[in-house]
Amino acid sequence: MSRTTSRYAQGTSDSLELLLRDRPSDEKGGSSATLGFSFQQWWATLAIVERLASTEDFAIGLEVKEDVAILDSSEAPTRVEFCQIKKNERATGWAVKDLHKKGSKRADGTHEPSALAKLYRRRIEFKGHPTYLRFVSNAGFKTTNEDAGQSHSWSTKLASLGEDQQKAVKADIGKQLSIKADDVALDDFSLEQTFLPLGDQDAFIGGRFQG
Repeated sequence: MSRTTSRYAQGTSDSLELLLRDRPSDEKGGSSATLGFSFQQWWATLAIVERLASTEDFAIGLEVKEDVAILDSSEAPTRVEFCQIKKNERATGWAVKDLHKKGSKRADGTHEPSALAKLYRRRIEFKGHPTYLRFVSNAGFKTTNEDAGQSHSWSTKLASLGEDQQKAVKADIGKQLSIKADDVALDDFSLEQTFLPLGDQDAFIGGRFQG
């Protein structure tokens, strides 16, 4: 990943280590105990194995603000990559519009933010630090390109979507997080399909490690 400081990472803020600490307002649902490894835990294991081949320092945390947080250093991190990992067992992939539309209705009449809005919230919370956002799934994505054509992709940068689709993403995220749509930065925000299988993940990762 590039070390260039993006426009949303200007200015000063609390230290990255301080911002990564748990707060009372943080969601705790994903941190409950599970029997065996979940899909996101296997994905984090794969991410670790892939990085062990490099000499670069890193640290990976599970349920640190997001499903997986990847830091560029285990001792003095300067940037963080937040990854939301979603398993999809449907035959078809994700429609981008389903990832940014508002979620289910709460008891108080408000709605849960969309998957992409929840992820983008980390960029707001970590203002002043380079923040990379990734929505990762075993399924691909249905997108529109600059020519308004439909395509199926396994890796998509939101900043490369067609203009109308970018506007729709920004509008929904802005409305759900109470910020201006024009202030929503889609750079360094990607949708990615992982080829980690839904079963026999240990064999798949073992093969990658030996390879």
